[in-house]
Parts: sequence; structure tokens; C-alpha cells
Amino acid sequence: MTRTTRIVSVLLLAVLPATAFAKELPRGPQYFHPPSQSALPHGKFGALVRQGRRIFMDTPRYAARYAGDGLSCQSCHLDAGRMPNAMPLWGAAGEYPKYQARTQQVVTLGERMQQCFIASLHGYAPPRDSETLLALEAYASWLSTGAPQRTVLRGAGLPQMPRTGHAPDPIAGRRTYEDHCATCHGDGGGIRNPKGGYAVPPLWGADAFPHGVGLGRQSILSRFILANMPQDQPGTLTPQQAKNVAAWIRIQWREPNPRKGLLGWLP
Repeated sequence: MTRTTRIVSVLLLAVLPATAFAKELPRGPQYFHPPSQSALPHGKFGALVRQGRRIFMDTPRYAARYAGDGLSCQSCHLDAGRMPNAMPLWGAAGEYPKYQARTQQVVTLGERMQQCFIASLHGYAPPRDSETLLALEAYASWLSTGAPQRTVLRGAGLPQMPRTGHAPDPIAGRRTYEDHCATCHGDGGGIRNPKGGYAVPPLWGADAFPHGVGLGRQSILSRFILANMPQDQPGTLTPQQAKNVAAWIRIQWREPNPRKGLLGWLP
């Protein structure tokens, strides 16, 4: 890709909405299909669901008092939390309450969302009775309409990474990043939305996810990349390329782990 082509592509992306390149939900009985946006409910519940969707799509704007970095829930849970194999919100709602090995506790969906605000968004946990948390829970509940409860649905998490026989190579990952990822994410700083937040999320720096979160782990980030990136051409990277790109992203600077206090700079 030439420098001129890349610049033109980035300028084009800057004026498009964040969902412009969202691939359609896979069709067929193998995946759960959440309600369409046109089926949003009315009344007080509908108003709460709509607010939850707004917060999910643009967290720094609609939950500013709790958000710390420049990311939104949508940055990791693609297509407004609807995308299979991208940690969809409908895949999580039916699993909670569930045991969490890291904390050795049974946590509710609301408590898990509070953890996301603290860690992934590097912010503050909304109170349990706050409109922010109630709206997000309502949105998750509505997206899960018709989904079986206490069941791990297909596409609810991330697909497994095939064995490649080779360790991740961050130097090779840099080349793959420049060829396939820089068009959208630029130098890792993403593309800002003129209205606030990011049209394309940053991958490192002060506004990206900090150390200590799920996507900061090699195994999870590589699986996310393999299944969903590049977002306009998902599935075009090989498993080894996905591992390499994840390794390159992980060694870049980012904020410390908010769970570790003074030890937060440790990965």
C-alpha cells in the first residue's frame, strides 16, 4: 500500500461512522440472532434500553463521569454488542451470575460491568443503582430476548486459535500491522470522532486499554484479531499473522493496570 493510498483511506475512515465497516451478522441456526434495532421497545423500559445503547456506543460521552480512557464498550464488543465471535453482549447476559476465577467470587452481570469500567475503561465503577448501570443491564437484557439462560451460546466469546507451531513474532507483527491495520488505526492512536471519542479506537497510548485487561493477554488479543480484523476484511489474516500482530500491539506503551496500584506498570 502506498503512502498516498493510506492517507486517502484514513481520511475516508475519519468521516465514516464507527459501524460503517461492521460485517453483517452471520446467518443460519448456528448463531443466536438478537432483536433488530428497529424492534427497540417503547415505554419506560424502551427508554432505558435506548439509553443503554447510547452508553454502549459512546461511553465517554454518555457515561463521562465513569469513563477514564477514550474507549467505548463498542470498541471491543463490535456492532453494538451484537457481533458473534466478538464477545457479544447477548452472549454474556444469560451466563450471569457466574463464578469468576480471578476474584474467586460469584458475580452478577452488573458487577462484571463495573469491573469493565475500572479496568478496560480505566475509570470508575458506576454505583449499582445508577442510571448508567441500569441502562446497560437493560440493553443487555433486551439484546438477549429469546436466548436460553445459563447456556454458553455459540459465538458468545472468541473462537479458538489454531496451533501454528511458531511463537508470536512482534517484528513480523509490525510489518503485518503496517500492511493491514494502519489504514484504520494509524500509528496506534486510532481516529478521533469530531463529536468526541473515537471513530476507530486506539490500540496503545493513554486512551487505549491499559495493562491487565483481557485484550492485553496474548491469547485473547490474537483470537480477537483473527476473528474480526481487519474489520473491512475479516478472516484475511492467518493465525500466525494474528499472533504476530497481537505481540506487536502488546509491547507498545499503555497505561498501568488499575487493579495493581503502584505495581500497575507490571503487565
